[in-house]
Amino acid sequence: MKSPFSLLRHCIFMFAFLPITAMATLPVGAPQTLAGSAYDTDITNSYVQDQVTSDLVLINGFLCMINAMSPSQLVNTGDYIALVDGMACFASGGSGGQSSDKNKNPSYIPMQVNSSRTSNSTPMNIKVWLDVEKYALNLFASASQAPSKYAPYGVFRLDGCFKDTTVTTDTCTDNVGYIDASRSGVAFYLFMKQNSGSNIGSFNELSVQLAATSSTNTGSGILVNNKWDANAATLTTDATTFAYTENYFYRKDKTAAVCFDRNLNFAEESAWSYALYNATTGAVLDHPMGYPIEYVYDSANTSGTGVNGTTYSGYVSYWGLSMQYGSSTQIIVPNGATVSKISYSTSPPTKTPYTLLQTGGKLIKHSSTSKLMSTIDKMPFNFYAYNNVVTAGAVTILSAGTTYELYWDNTSLTFVVTGKQNTSGNMEYYPITVASSTIPAPGPVTALEMYTANPYSFGSWSDLLGGWFNVYPSGSTYSASSKVILQTENVVYPSEFAALNSAGGLKCISNCPDSTAGNPTLLNLNGGPYAIGNIQSYSLNSVTGNLHVGAPSGSTSTGNPVYKNTTGTLYSGQLISATDFATIQGLKVGCPSCSYYSSDLSLLSNPSYYTWQTSSDTWDQMAFLKDPTSGSIVAFYPPLPINFVVPSKASYGNLQGKTVALQYGDYGSLWGIPNKCTDATTNKSCIFSPDTSTTPTTPATLSSNMHWAPTFSIPYNVTEGFVTVGTVGTTQGTIQTGDKFLVKALEKEIRFRKTDQLICDTLFASSISVPSLPSYSKWINPTTSVGTKTPLDPATTAPRVIQGVKQY
Repeated sequence: MKSPFSLLRHCIFMFAFLPITAMATLPVGAPQTLAGSAYDTDITNSYVQDQVTSDLVLINGFLCMINAMSPSQLVNTGDYIALVDGMACFASGGSGGQSSDKNKNPSYIPMQVNSSRTSNSTPMNIKVWLDVEKYALNLFASASQAPSKYAPYGVFRLDGCFKDTTVTTDTCTDNVGYIDASRSGVAFYLFMKQNSGSNIGSFNELSVQLAATSSTNTGSGILVNNKWDANAATLTTDATTFAYTENYFYRKDKTAAVCFDRNLNFAEESAWSYALYNATTGAVLDHPMGYPIEYVYDSANTSGTGVNGTTYSGYVSYWGLSMQYGSSTQIIVPNGATVSKISYSTSPPTKTPYTLLQTGGKLIKHSSTSKLMSTIDKMPFNFYAYNNVVTAGAVTILSAGTTYELYWDNTSLTFVVTGKQNTSGNMEYYPITVASSTIPAPGPVTALEMYTANPYSFGSWSDLLGGWFNVYPSGSTYSASSKVILQTENVVYPSEFAALNSAGGLKCISNCPDSTAGNPTLLNLNGGPYAIGNIQSYSLNSVTGNLHVGAPSGSTSTGNPVYKNTTGTLYSGQLISATDFATIQGLKVGCPSCSYYSSDLSLLSNPSYYTWQTSSDTWDQMAFLKDPTSGSIVAFYPPLPINFVVPSKASYGNLQGKTVALQYGDYGSLWGIPNKCTDATTNKSCIFSPDTSTTPTTPATLSSNMHWAPTFSIPYNVTEGFVTVGTVGTTQGTIQTGDKFLVKALEKEIRFRKTDQLICDTLFASSISVPSLPSYSKWINPTTSVGTKTPLDPATTAPRVIQGVKQY
């Protein structure tokens, strides 16, 4: 199922001074066999990122939600349910997808929607009801013209309000807003009042007015933010004016005026979401990580989290089970309950019963591959210094207890320090300018100096290398031929447990969990040494999916399960196969009478090991759909490891020509590209407060102005814009290591380059003209137009839209 990450995540106001850029063209040089394919026709939405947009996140989120309901596709079909991913519409800064969160399940919110139109010459009216937790939201929109060259934002009016249903005095008039878009501009108003709590009576009021002339690509606007603090009886007002011509954009607030060049050749861009496509056909890669399900709560469920007879919607995937669609709290589904897997390929949707299998924990396999230090040339990574690194001249280069960013320079055969984490947790990049002097980079760290500080090995993390890695010295120093051990992680399915048991199960040297019911503790703490009698044995249960204390009996488990029934993850130490433990024994002189250390794993060549994690949190458990007749398990694909060769262009800096490791989930979800910080007021790199008592000559970037975005973007062309699949096993279906897929960005932000202020002062300083601001008096209460909600029964009314995609 094609499930867009977000079609209008930052919506129209984020580029009020630059009309929508929606690109769906085949790149130059692409074979015509790709014409008409999804790679050709899928839209890339671009928006301009600017300080003006930071106050508009909430309204952009609501407009994203409207778009994700697809009202134009279901006109005059009556009320319907749309599942909207709240994380996609309201999470700040794109793909998060560019991070490795514990749980990447979508966070669907069920909306009840009605879209109607009496004729082709009348407006389309949209009614929306939302009830989530203690809040009720009503939205009414009327649209008479779609976006076009002469009305770049369309012609529509949207009014909304929400209320706290637990406060009897809340009548849906204290938290209101509207958008009024016409051919000549856009008005936006938002008023939010606190009607409970310690600061009752306080409010925020945001007014935005844009006047635009499409024929000349010019316009101007004003944004006013009023904040009333009832306790302090103070009103704070911030106003920002902005204007644009075809070539320049101007912004002025109480701090400063700034001028930007609108030439896209000089602008920076960052892509927030991507899709992968078959390199031959251009078809979207089908990579199912999960499926929507339904569960009917009954009397056998004693959790008290639901209502008997009520049908709840959810999602089960590689990341676990999420059951919070249609309820204000997570619905607990007991292990072994019957759920229905929903398929939208038919109308009405097909519901197939499965048994839900939930485990008490999750077994992760950590696989290792090795390469030489020379292959990670100039790839930045974070490094925690355990010891001081001091030069022969008694100069401290690295301080113990501090995290640095550095890279290996294969030309000079040294480590180059590029940044230092300050006390606020931000990476501060060299050189750092302070009032008294400029603090340069601490100079190269020689291979011998690194060896002195870390004579055994050092471990680190790098997004671009795919996660954790360890570097081992060659001889008595580090060099281009030093071994770099990279680690990848994959969930182990119960179908693989019998083979592990037959091979002797798993062994644990340190940090080994016992089987205390519901609250295991760890044995053999720290690293050793431990006698052979301290080595713990484990087996795996193919039916329950749990880890058990005790050696296996053939292919089956023995002993009691290891599970934690409260929050807070318990992690085991490294669990290794019985075969690998026997190898370690053979490599240690005097075995089996010798003692063992957790570091003995390094005796293996490219070692692989397992860890067991357990808690009551869904991300620490596995959830599967089991066919009640055949016993087969529905496969969920893990994240797909992919490799991208960074183009050999100067704009990519030190990374040009390097191969970086990324991960792909499903349509729109690619992560692993590191973020960089830009100052939203200037679009220049952030300046961080140095760890020094002196005052910087250039003021540090305020945290409220810090904008984080991916460091680079994957280009849209067939010669550079592709990835290849990394090492995969049998859990990726027909996808094989080395397979090639084309890449296309679905959502990009553009950051204009700051230019000579005199240009804008001449063009705009005395010529900005803005109509009167929108106000509360112009808000239209939507409750009458929307009317009373008649709740739809989820048992008989499956969602017709999931995040913008019509299902049936």
